[in-house]
Amino acid sequence: MKTSQTTPQNIDEYIAGFPNEVQKILEKIRTTIRKAAPDAEEKISYQIPSFTLKGAYLIYFAAYKHHIGLYPAPRGSEEFKEALSVYGAGKATIKFPLDQPIPFGLISKIVKFKVKEFWKKPKQKGRRNEKNMAAAKKPMKGASGANEVDAFMRKLDHPLQAEMEAVRSIILGVNPEISEGIKWNAPSFRRKEYFATINVRKDIVLVILHLGAKVKDNSTAGLTISDPTGLLEWLAKDRAAVKFRDMKAIKSNKAAFENIVRQWIAYIA
Repeated sequence: MKTSQTTPQNIDEYIAGFPNEVQKILEKIRTTIRKAAPDAEEKISYQIPSFTLKGAYLIYFAAYKHHIGLYPAPRGSEEFKEALSVYGAGKATIKFPLDQPIPFGLISKIVKFKVKEFWKKPKQKGRRNEKNMAAAKKPMKGASGANEVDAFMRKLDHPLQAEMEAVRSIILGVNPEISEGIKWNAPSFRRKEYFATINVRKDIVLVILHLGAKVKDNSTAGLTISDPTGLLEWLAKDRAAVKFRDMKAIKSNKAAFENIVRQWIAYIA
């Protein structure tokens, strides 16, 4: 959906990259968050808008082709269970469809709840919540974690090793909820489930985008991904490949690739 291929330096630039009607929604969400958390600070983190409180991440939001994502979802409260059930809220992300009215009042309540929960935990004041961030990177069963990916890369003897590292860095930088591990004998990336695997061939770095190992029902088959630069090569309704032949191609397509990954992980909420 983004019209710009540059990485935004602030929330104003991020919002400006979308059509006017989406800009209005994003700006109102931004204002809603600021009113609900007046002491929070704005920043761009992982290429999307975020708000921090005393250095700890409070909430993120992002626009996709068909919805607005807000995360992390509130946990440990029955107050939001029913209200969020209609928005496909998983363990991490809430999806507000763009073809439906955005519940700004609900967003305000969620942010206020998060602020209240933050101040209940004084040990988090004045520093980034490293424990929670580490938990977000905890590997799933069957994964080896970032250390094993590092070891895999050190042992890799391939002329495109630097390119592979660059692609790895881009994927991890798209969203704070993305973590990595060795699965299918290759560096793989997950949110709630695995969604991408990197392989190297003789002369290309090959990124396979998928929806994990489990068979999906028909509601997730047939993804809709905006790809104006034509990076995607569709292998099935829910599986695609992106190929990079050199570092120049990676750098020139970085923003487009980030946008594709950002859209793709919306299906792994």
